[in-house]
Amino acid sequence: MRPEHCAPLGAALAQLPGEGSVTALAISGDTLVALMDDQTLASMDLATGAITGTGSVEGAVDLTAVPSTTRVVAYPGEIPDTS
Repeated sequence: MRPEHCAPLGAALAQLPGEGSVTALAISGDTLVALMDDQTLASMDLATGAITGTGSVEGAVDLTAVPSTTRVVAYPGEIPDTS
């Protein structure tokens, strides 16, 4: 088989923190979120591979996507009356 017909090989993007094995992955925008079997969560920037956050949630077993929304929040007492 000629090299130009071969599928590309995977390459390591980053090393996730923690000692656990990955049990769930979710992508939100440009961020990958991983859940490990030791209940560690890690978020990673997909463009750079940089870990952007870590934490843990006791009892976590899965991830789910929640749609984002744009909101305008106003406090009536802080809006000047221009009438």
